[in-house]
Amino acid sequence: MILVTGHVSIVSHDAQLDFARAPADVRERWIAESRARVESSGSNLIVNSGLDAIAAKMGHVLNGPSVGGESPANVNDLQVAEMQLGDDPTPTAPAASDTALASDPILTTISSLVVSYPATGAVAFAGTIAPNTQNGKTLTEVGLFFDIDDAKVLLGRRVADPVVTVAPLQAYTVIYRINFAAS
Repeated sequence: MILVTGHVSIVSHDAQLDFARAPADVRERWIAESRARVESSGSNLIVNSGLDAIAAKMGHVLNGPSVGGESPANVNDLQVAEMQLGDDPTPTAPAASDTALASDPILTTISSLVVSYPATGAVAFAGTIAPNTQNGKTLTEVGLFFDIDDAKVLLGRRVADPVVTVAPLQAYTVIYRINFAAS
């Protein structure tokens, strides 16, 4: 049996640090040197539609089972497409049946994701909010989405705890890690 878990971190840092592309040891050093600060971090929930998408990709089934209400015509095109950040003031706790974030509209979407493989059986997606683009807004939830035939299908969701308020002159990098392990 394969256990799928996840972890999300929101890190504030000087805009000159390319936090999303930095190796893990460099990120840790920047945090230790107070050049970057973890604002919110914790486990996320991989939702049912995300598990279906992972299974379809692993099984390489064309026109097989529905994934998030979509039947992918080509599983080679089944990949993580974007991260959405929400600012709903009271987002509901993640549930396995979630198909979207609680926020409507979404605060921001990050589609330029840096992909890394930080450990055996792990993949991480990192995206950055540029300074002065969301000043004063709160980041209350994060979702990672597949693109299946132009439809966005939720892979996993996390409610930020604590909530992160975006400060001027700071960049914010969100790191969404998925872990696969034998159980």
